[in-house]
Amino acid sequence: MPKSKDEFIAPDPRWDNHVIIESQDPFRFRFSGVDDLFQQIEKFTLNEGVPVKVQSQFDLALNLYLYHWFVYDFVTLAEQQAYAALEAALRHRYREETGDQNAKPMLKKLLDHAIAKGWLNGPEYEFPMPGTPSGKFSILEMIRMLRNNLAHGNFHLMQAGSYDALEYCREIINGLFPQHT
Repeated sequence: MPKSKDEFIAPDPRWDNHVIIESQDPFRFRFSGVDDLFQQIEKFTLNEGVPVKVQSQFDLALNLYLYHWFVYDFVTLAEQQAYAALEAALRHRYREETGDQNAKPMLKKLLDHAIAKGWLNGPEYEFPMPGTPSGKFSILEMIRMLRNNLAHGNFHLMQAGSYDALEYCREIINGLFPQHT
């Protein structure tokens, strides 16, 4: 149920017990505030070469992340929007290269193409994962799986995971449009 008009600008009650540990001492903590969300996304800048449409898509993800202060569930929408921005960035590069402005390849094909063309260094996005056939797992594959889950109606609520997803999407988008020195 939506918030009432009187509660509209109040923080989501799930923030009531959310704390930040201030130092290495686990007994020194404070309750988190909206300033903490702003501080978290300060580093989420995109390179100058990122197309305006992609920047706008990513800015929307950041705004949704900030607004999860009011509606906690928006954090998942922020994550989903970050995946949309990443897909828009990949599609932009793909269309730029192929000249086909109507091409609509899906995320897996776009990621595979980006690796094959050297836009993204696949091994750079891998991390150790015991129990898998190769002993490692790719952040790019994880993003594809998580994005597909959300796109097909499987909602999850993982604030820290959503934050990480925004960070990964930013890194990948910047990798697609590197800063010129």
